[in-house]
Amino acid sequence: MRFYKSLSDKQIELFVFLFFSLVFVYFTSYQLFQPAFWDEVKVYFKPLWEFYNSPSAFIFDRAAHQFERPLGQNLIYYPTLLIFGKNIIAVRIQNLFMFIISHYFLYKSFTQNKSQSDKVCVLLLLFYLCTIPAYIIYTTQFVGAPQLFFLMSVCLFCIQFFPQRVLLIFFISLLMGSFRESSLAFALAIFAFWGVPGKRKPILISSLAIIIGFLLNLILTKIRTGDFFQHMALTENHLFQLSLFEALTKFHSHFLLSYKLLIPFSISVLLILRYFSFQSLKENKYFTFSFLIASLFILIFSFHKFAIVRYFWIATPFFLYLCFYSVIKLSQSNRVRIVLILVCFLSSFIIGDPHSETKESIFYRYIGPEYTLRNTEHRRAHQEILKKIKNNAPAGSEIITSWPFEAMLSTSHLGYGPYIPYKLNDIYDGEPFDFQKPDVILWNNYPEQ
Repeated sequence: MRFYKSLSDKQIELFVFLFFSLVFVYFTSYQLFQPAFWDEVKVYFKPLWEFYNSPSAFIFDRAAHQFERPLGQNLIYYPTLLIFGKNIIAVRIQNLFMFIISHYFLYKSFTQNKSQSDKVCVLLLLFYLCTIPAYIIYTTQFVGAPQLFFLMSVCLFCIQFFPQRVLLIFFISLLMGSFRESSLAFALAIFAFWGVPGKRKPILISSLAIIIGFLLNLILTKIRTGDFFQHMALTENHLFQLSLFEALTKFHSHFLLSYKLLIPFSISVLLILRYFSFQSLKENKYFTFSFLIASLFILIFSFHKFAIVRYFWIATPFFLYLCFYSVIKLSQSNRVRIVLILVCFLSSFIIGDPHSETKESIFYRYIGPEYTLRNTEHRRAHQEILKKIKNNAPAGSEIITSWPFEAMLSTSHLGYGPYIPYKLNDIYDGEPFDFQKPDVILWNNYPEQ
C-alpha cells in the first residue's frame, strides 16, 4: 500500500490508461482481423447492414423476426458505417476503443472523491477482468452487452463530473433505453446517488430518458409488428420460467464459474456473514449502485431459459467491486487483505484459460468454445471450410446447411470471402429439403463445431 499511496491521482490515472492501452494492443493482435462469430453473423450484423442500406426501410418496411433487436444497437454504429461502409474491421476498432473508454470512465466515476483504499479496489477489479477469457473475448464483438456497458459508463461519468450537461445525459440515456431492455437496471441503480449534492436533476433526467427510449422502442415494435413485444424471450415465455434451483444452477455455471468469480464471491460472502455491522459497506453509494446493477442482471438472466454466458457480461465489473470492496473494508489487517486478494487472483490463474474442449473440462460442459480464447481457431476453421466450398462449388450450387453457415454464405461483409449466389436450404428455418441431390452438405455440430 505504501508505494500506491506515494502515487498521485494523475499518475494512477496514467497507469490505468496505459494498462488498458496495452490490453487493447494485445487483443487487437488476434481479435481485430477475425471474421464475425456465431450470433454476430445472423442476429447482429445482418440487421446492422440492413439499417445501413436504408434506415427508413429498416424501421418501417422490414419484416420482423423473433431475434428482433432494439433500434439503438444499430444507431450506435451508424456514423462509423457512413464513413467506412460495411466494414467489420471498423466495427471491431470502435468496439476496442469503447472497451478502453468504458473501463477508464468506470475507474474515474468509482474513484471520485474516494479514499486510496477505494481506488485500490477499482484497480483490482480492472486487473481481475483481464484474467477472464469469457469477459475479455467480447471486447471486440458486436453482441450488445459491451456496447451497453459503454453507454452506461459514459452516462455515469457525465452524471458524476458534468451534471450540468443535461442534454448530453438525456441523449445518452435515451439511446440506452432504445438500445437494450436491460438498461432499465441502470435507470433504477443510479438513484443510489440521490443524496449526493447536485446529482438529483441529472439522475431524474437520465432515468426518465431511459424509460422514454424503452417506450419508444415498444411503440415502434407495435407499429412494425402489431405487438409490443417481438423478442422470443417474451413472446415464447422464456423469462422467469425456471425454478429457483435451476436459476441458482445457472447463476453458478453461467456466471460464477464462467467468469472465475466463485472464489471472490465465496470470500466476500464469508466476510460479510462474519460481521453483524456493515456500515462500511452501506455508506458507500458505489457499493449500493454495484449491488443493484449486479442483482438485477443476475435476477433476470438467471431465470431466463435461453440465457447464455455473455448475458451476464455487463454485471461482472460491478460484481467484482462488491467482492473486492468487502475484502478491503471488512478484513482486519493489510496482511489478511493481501492474502485474500492473492487467493482470488491465484484461483483465477489456476483455473486458467479454458483452452481444453474435452468433455473432462468444466468449461466444455458449460460454455463451449464461443467464450474461450480458442474461438479464433474455430473462426479460422470456418474460413477454411467456406474457402474450400467457394473454390469448388460454382454459383447456383445447391447447399444444405444450418446456422451460422447459411448467413456466412449470404454476404461478403463478414470476413468469409466473396459472396457467391448459392441455393441454400437452412434446416433451422424449417425449410423442406427441396434438393434431390445437393452439391454440398455443410453441418454444424454445436458446440463441438
